[in-house]
Amino acid sequence: MKLEVLLVVMLVTLAVNVEAKRKKRKGNSASVTCKKTDIEKIVTKLNELKTETQNCSTGNGEDVSLNVDIANDVTKAKATIDEVKTGVDEITGGISTIKDLLKEMQSSKCESRGEQTDECVGEFLISGPNHRVNDSGLTASTEWDGYHGPSRARLGTQEELPFPGSWSPLTLDANPWIQADLGKLMQVNGVVTQGRAAHAQWVTSYNVSYSEAGSSFEFIEKDGNQIFNGNSDMYTPVLNSFKPVQARYIRISPMTWNNHISLRFDVIGCDD
Repeated sequence: MKLEVLLVVMLVTLAVNVEAKRKKRKGNSASVTCKKTDIEKIVTKLNELKTETQNCSTGNGEDVSLNVDIANDVTKAKATIDEVKTGVDEITGGISTIKDLLKEMQSSKCESRGEQTDECVGEFLISGPNHRVNDSGLTASTEWDGYHGPSRARLGTQEELPFPGSWSPLTLDANPWIQADLGKLMQVNGVVTQGRAAHAQWVTSYNVSYSEAGSSFEFIEKDGNQIFNGNSDMYTPVLNSFKPVQARYIRISPMTWNNHISLRFDVIGCDD
């Protein structure tokens, strides 16, 4: 009974916090700004709750009917956890999803090292923990205005009015693109894209091209196709991997989009 009450209290608290942040974002002229520490606390609390529910579901030899009731509560709790996580991603720009993606990449990288392979599994090269591109290294064909520049295109960027949570070009831009100067030649094998925080705007398909010197670009293909599938919502990061190329400049050219071209992104690769 104590466990059931604890689960309900924790879930209600999380749900209330998420709903409060949603209402605050809708009602205030200033946007919600989430600190990384706050996000990490939420994710940690969710993981702790999930562990407790999994432990409870195994039972401990008590009455069978009681275990059935607990199992039902566990199922409901897990469903609520998934719903809260979705709410957290919507509010924070998918940062918890990005963290999961980064952990997965790091795990794959460790496994590859254990197998003593030279394959580049990759890490974030624009805003990663080990490599970061300066704002001056992010450029674009156009920008909607001075607030919607390419420096707003970092993966996970939040809306902080008057600054939006993405890069957005001019509507009349016939050949829109955004690119990153990695600073030197690196091995690149993928890109991650994301829509605009707090607005239903995202890129649904795009081209990726690369250059060693920045003067001429070559399109990257995967399975003979130069068009990559993009996003289907404004906050979920989508990873597209491809055969590794040696590049200093990586350019993304939106082809189709929802409502308006808006993009956050990162480049996956290795520092040779």
